[in-house]
Amino acid sequence: MAKAVTWSRKKARKVPKRTEVPPCRDPFDRPFLELALAAKADALLTGDEDLLALAGVFAVPILAPAAFRERIGR
Repeated sequence: MAKAVTWSRKKARKVPKRTEVPPCRDPFDRPFLELALAAKADALLTGDEDLLALAGVFAVPILAPAAFRERIGR
């Protein structure tokens, strides 16, 4: 376990302090929004209704699995 902790500390990157994200109905979803922005994600793929409700107002496209399959042509 100690080796894993040491490895993760060496590899870990700091996520910028609080990123501006739209208000979310579920506060536990906020880290996913922040991470999507910090990582400059192409999309956030989810089945979570609270996140999907933000699809029209969030900088990163938020897609349900079916919409993602459609987007990639499968």
